Amino acid sequence: MAKERSILIADAGLKALERNSLTKAESLTLWHLVSTLPLGGEAISHIELGKQIAITSESLSVIMKRLCEMGFLVRGTKFGRNYHYKLNPVFFRII
Repeated sequence: MAKERSILIADAGLKALERNSLTKAESLTLWHLVSTLPLGGEAISHIELGKQIAITSESLSVIMKRLCEMGFLVRGTKFGRNYHYKLNPVFFRII
């Protein structure tokens, strides 16, 4: 059974949402990641994530880059062909 968690959006996250209007695909990707990423993040396959949310791998690459630029995600090291991503702890609090 998956452990339930609650996620709070910090003031910095709310301000970033006010400054940056997200496209439908960006919103879908962000909120999917908010609901599924483990606390420490994980290596994310754009192909697998794209299948889960019905977005092409190429489009997802652009979306992930933009979400990192806006500060919602933090991209870490590369594992094989996939980068490690986590939610920006300045924007989100997982309790």
